[in-house]
Amino acid sequence: MGEKYYIVDLSNKEFKGDILDITYEGSTVIIKNLEDVLEKDFLCVKTLPLDLGKFDTVLFFLSINKYKKRLIKDILKRLKSNLKNGATLMIWDLNYRRIKPFDNVRIKIVKKDNKVETLNEIFKFNPFSLSCGDVENILTKEGYNVTKIDDDNLMFYIEAKYTEDENEGSVSKS
Repeated sequence: MGEKYYIVDLSNKEFKGDILDITYEGSTVIIKNLEDVLEKDFLCVKTLPLDLGKFDTVLFFLSINKYKKRLIKDILKRLKSNLKNGATLMIWDLNYRRIKPFDNVRIKIVKKDNKVETLNEIFKFNPFSLSCGDVENILTKEGYNVTKIDDDNLMFYIEAKYTEDENEGSVSKS
């Protein structure tokens, strides 16, 4: 019982091309931490219109589990019309089922400048959250090629590619 901290290191993460941040209720933590360091234009959205443009990279930071499973499937399906061929999806999220009841999890971000910032949001147990495997299955069913998975049972990171051609490749699990 108590407060636990989890560190997400973004200091060495590469963000390429035109970037779309799929946020939940306007939470743009990655963009806020990167826009001063990277000379890129970011677009942050809460809804996904089909005429958004084409993107190379799509970020989901602690947002997948904020939506219902059916809505996530719809977002991933609609997202395809906004992706350039070979676009990368980068997903960081928590498996809220792994948080012990009565525990609070706080997230600390290591930014590009190696400074550490603690997010204001407190994460708590949720028995209905999606696991890393659930998200991987949804991505695969929607035609994305999962290329990397890091899952420590609480926090997970998934990288997936979208190609208009037949999906090829294998999954790299760490």
